[in-house]
Amino acid sequence: MAHAWRSMLFGVEGWRHYMKSGYEARAKHFDDTCLRRDLTGTHVMVTGANAGIGYATSKALAVQKAHVHMVCRNKVRGEAALATLRAEVAELSGGVSDGANVSLHICDISSMAAVKALSDAYVLKGDPLHALINNAGCMVHERTSTPEGIEANFATNSLGTWALTEGLMPALKRTADARVVTVSSAGMLTEQLEVKDVEMKNGKFDGTRQYALNKRHQVALTQRWARLHGGESEGANDVGFYAMHPGWSDTDALKTALPGFYSSLKEKLRTPAQGADTVVWLSMAPKAVLKNGAFYLDRGVVPIHVSTSFLTGTQYKDEAVDRLASAMSERFNGVVSA
Repeated sequence: MAHAWRSMLFGVEGWRHYMKSGYEARAKHFDDTCLRRDLTGTHVMVTGANAGIGYATSKALAVQKAHVHMVCRNKVRGEAALATLRAEVAELSGGVSDGANVSLHICDISSMAAVKALSDAYVLKGDPLHALINNAGCMVHERTSTPEGIEANFATNSLGTWALTEGLMPALKRTADARVVTVSSAGMLTEQLEVKDVEMKNGKFDGTRQYALNKRHQVALTQRWARLHGGESEGANDVGFYAMHPGWSDTDALKTALPGFYSSLKEKLRTPAQGADTVVWLSMAPKAVLKNGAFYLDRGVVPIHVSTSFLTGTQYKDEAVDRLASAMSERFNGVVSA
């Protein structure tokens, strides 16, 4: 009953705010000044960068001359996206840039060994990292395990996001004005924080709910990272951590994951660029105007709970998130050290 109530409230919020009309209403009041600044010398890593919101984010930042590190799971699709992006950047810049400031990294975020290899190599190279965009995600409806034996949704959405962020923390902390932006989903509003059965091993598997639970993990971890690493410490720079909901956007990922939903609303969905707008803004806006650890929609902070009542609320304490992080660390280490 509590889940049904939260789902109903989420649906109402979605109809009012998450579609193209919601974005267009808010965009009338946007100040795009910060989006026009030159990002030469800025390094940004974007996961799931070959399509949808990840591609739109990469393109927007590359146009402003950031060195964009596109992280893609599939080599063929990644190389095709890289070539297309470079051509589009050259066209948009009037030939001033050839897109050579964009590079490709092949990494399956659901593979802990691959994530460790990527983060270790980047940290060892010594480049700064001004922004990490955790965008890669999936919604697998059948119970599926990765080759490392991890439930596929949890591996990509939760554990992979945690592992990459933790692994790149040295690069982030050695960089002034660094931030991490995690593309979450307001679908997490329907779920409480799951700490014990994170791979949904008990009971009937539900890929849609597992996805929402994973997105709740992302928001909770964002709060924890802000709590632990957001303040200035000796010998390191403070890092900003932000989660966001892109709205309901017209992407291949949505079309594949929820075909019925996509078909019924496709004329009302946001474009990938509209879905990516807040990601780009969080990557470029002055930290002084941002709230560390917050959850954003259309450049504004929004609540992380759709209900706060005793019976239907989804509140949690810091200690629960700490237990989640410890469980992730144990799961990750168990895999990569095997």
